[in-house]
Amino acid sequence: MQKMSRTSSDVVDPFWTVMKEGGPFHARLSPGNPGAPGVEGFSQYLAHLEATGSETQAETLRNNYAHYLGTA
Repeated sequence: MQKMSRTSSDVVDPFWTVMKEGGPFHARLSPGNPGAPGVEGFSQYLAHLEATGSETQAETLRNNYAHYLGTA
């Protein structure tokens, strides 16, 4: 982060941007979380991962959250 602040005009750390937005998309899926995107939003996110070459990550999330999608 120190190097970024010396070499970049944008000194906002991307990590903190993600945290201000509510954290990583899949982390917001916990039951009872008011920011949860819903099954439709999660399915769209999986489709996006697959369309952008991240099939392995999509499959991992699909397996980890099968109970959320109702496929377990």
